[in-house]
Amino acid sequence: MFRDELKSALSNVNKADLAKDIKCHRDTIAKMMRGDMAPNVSILLRICRALFGDEWDMAYIRWSIMIDMEKEQLDNLKQQH
Repeated sequence: MFRDELKSALSNVNKADLAKDIKCHRDTIAKMMRGDMAPNVSILLRICRALFGDEWDMAYIRWSIMIDMEKEQLDNLKQQH
């Protein structure tokens, strides 16, 4: 899951500093780590660039696909109920 990979990637990162670097509120990062929200495209891009530097593009593609798949699964569950 995206949430688990994000938690792992942020395990040694100061969340307040990251929030400042990517221009979002630290509560936004906390919500993403809990799985309460997914990042929008621009925030995901900034997270990947901040965490992975020159290797940001592969993480961005991986996480984008993961987020889309998780959203699709949630939509399918909602339609079944």
